[in-house]
Amino acid sequence: MNPDHDTPVDSDELIRVSDFESMKIRIEVKNTTTRTEVPKNAAVELLEIHDRGVVLALPAQSCAHGHNLMISFQATTPQKKEFSFVSTAKVELAEKLDDDDQLRITLSFLQYDEAGWRRFCDGFNSRQAEIEEFFKAARGF
Repeated sequence: MNPDHDTPVDSDELIRVSDFESMKIRIEVKNTTTRTEVPKNAAVELLEIHDRGVVLALPAQSCAHGHNLMISFQATTPQKKEFSFVSTAKVELAEKLDDDDQLRITLSFLQYDEAGWRRFCDGFNSRQAEIEEFFKAARGF
């Protein structure tokens, strides 16, 4: 067994499927301005992470520029480590994506736990470091 993964390792196996597993992210969005919720089965994507905010893709009628949202993120790493983050945020920019069913929104966090946000971002940074280590090993550096 590989100590970093719960999968058996064959000494002849150079690449494991688990090396390519992504973090699973669930995002819940409540629009506190309109007092509506984005349905849990709706497509919500995390596109970018900023120092004090994020960029998301949401269903088109979810919000508009200037609205306030309550955002909840739950992430699970391939090693099954879970972490979460909750914030109120303001929609700074809302743009229609190519298909008219989605918006790209830029959010600035208003009320949030800065240490919690750093821990959440560190989860992504550690996964990126794992990927970089994999590529170094695959190249033989």
